[in-house]
Amino acid sequence: MGVVGEFPGDATFFHEFDIYDSLGTVTDTVSRENPFLAKVFAGCDLDNNGKKEAVMAYQSVADSITRTYYFWDATAVPQRYVASDTVKIPNSPSRNIKVVEWTGAVSVDKPLQFVSPEDYVLEQNYPNPFNPSTTIRFSLPVNKNIFLTVYDMVGREVKKLIGDEVYTPGVHSAEWDGTDNFGRPVASGNYAYTIKFCNFTKSAKMILLK
Repeated sequence: MGVVGEFPGDATFFHEFDIYDSLGTVTDTVSRENPFLAKVFAGCDLDNNGKKEAVMAYQSVADSITRTYYFWDATAVPQRYVASDTVKIPNSPSRNIKVVEWTGAVSVDKPLQFVSPEDYVLEQNYPNPFNPSTTIRFSLPVNKNIFLTVYDMVGREVKKLIGDEVYTPGVHSAEWDGTDNFGRPVASGNYAYTIKFCNFTKSAKMILLK
């Protein structure tokens, strides 16, 4: 895989920090070497742009940074900076996974977006209870093939509103008019609607009143 050969690797020291005095002058610079490359997966095309990526997983990445405050002690012999306070702050630039894309000439470091099931939102239908129709809204973080189906309370399919169709990121909606897959009106009662994407599902209940 060419991308691995082209990737120059990270510097020996993965991060460093400067110590400033009260005037903003750097008094010391400290380097640390904590993370290490644990595994590389090459040959995938994550963003479907025809260019291959290598995904590199790191271990021992610090999730917080210790910030130490100093003051100049003129009474000390010799005079020196003395630590006065220490706090922990999040290490916001830290990354456990790096993605590098082979562009044909150089390797480009790319941001990686993590998506969890919580990023897929299925809202409560409106109105609810409803008659004769209701709207179901949902939002997606990425392009995805989805199913949106209405079931009765014993789990039988009533109406397939969306069947394995690709939807773009953003907010979308579908309407149910209270009929089944054959166009016949269904009875009043409780129903469930479920959105399915990959191996995940989310469901909610609604009430049809006539």
